[in-house]
Amino acid sequence: MKCMGHSWPEECLGTKGFCRRRKNEKQCLEQRERPVYWQGLESECRSMGRYGEPCIGTLQWCERGVAIEAWRAAGDDGDLEAINRCIAYRAPRPQPEDDWQQGSFSTEAICLPIERDETRTGCYRAHAPIPFQLPFDRGCPTFGSDQRTDERCLGSVAWCERLGASYGSASACLSVRTARPATKLPWSPGHGGGCAGPASEACLGTEALCVLAVDEVQRRECFASRQRPPLRPVAQEQCPEERCAGTLSWCAYRWQETGYSSETECFGVRGVAPVAFMAAVADGVARGTEQVLVKAALGRANATMVAEAVKNETQDSRVWMDRGIKAGRELFDLIGRDNYLRRGIETGVGLAFRKQD
Repeated sequence: MKCMGHSWPEECLGTKGFCRRRKNEKQCLEQRERPVYWQGLESECRSMGRYGEPCIGTLQWCERGVAIEAWRAAGDDGDLEAINRCIAYRAPRPQPEDDWQQGSFSTEAICLPIERDETRTGCYRAHAPIPFQLPFDRGCPTFGSDQRTDERCLGSVAWCERLGASYGSASACLSVRTARPATKLPWSPGHGGGCAGPASEACLGTEALCVLAVDEVQRRECFASRQRPPLRPVAQEQCPEERCAGTLSWCAYRWQETGYSSETECFGVRGVAPVAFMAAVADGVARGTEQVLVKAALGRANATMVAEAVKNETQDSRVWMDRGIKAGRELFDLIGRDNYLRRGIETGVGLAFRKQD
């Protein structure tokens, strides 16, 4: 079956779109049973064609331009309200696979399209609270277009930011959900290799998963809902992973490679305020390092003064002192140019990380 031209059948337009073109739209709708919610099955594509709702699934079906136009109402701010009406017209999803599908989909799809505030509030109160979802929670497909229309992937905070206009505010959307879980999800380092089967947090690792977020809200919530990763000292030069490259190198020099927006975000995920932290460590290490440099410079100065005195070229002690100070400063500058101070700071950072492990 091909859906094109100006005389599309009901299978292409959908019941709402088809009846909207009839003289009596209400009567047309009443003569038909409400369709069921379809997940989208390959087997249905073979029997009913690749353009039908059973094949592509209700979500994708309702996101089509023709469906949005059919369900659009005056005063809509965007397409989301029309999509929700299209979904809500369907009969509840048969035999939900888990509690989230039964609670979240059915409650929101049934109650959200209700226009009167009092009636809509009563609808939510009549149902159990919708479970609060953390970004990339259990059951999220992780990749693909469904991620943008699945609360288990976006997380409830980002989901409610998107539906805020429909609810009246994001906080109103969150109010019909259970409380945010008090316990954070564990941080997963990932396998560091290829993932067999569907990619998961256990395989990809938390960091790689969270940077896949579709927007800043989902990304921030993804990291915030996980435990902080441990701070790592340098264990091996030119290592491709944080566990051996060390957190300092990972966040200060390689944040772009890992998908962060800045080194500040990378350090922040680990609970470190980089400016204050680095300044404190650098100050403490610099003081110790500078004392070593000063001691070495004074040693050079004293040795030079003794050497000048032994030469017996002059008995003027001021000349010995001036030459000794000059030699000491030259040594101090030489050591500074060779980045001993910076190396000392980085070593100090590594020691600080070890203490926090």
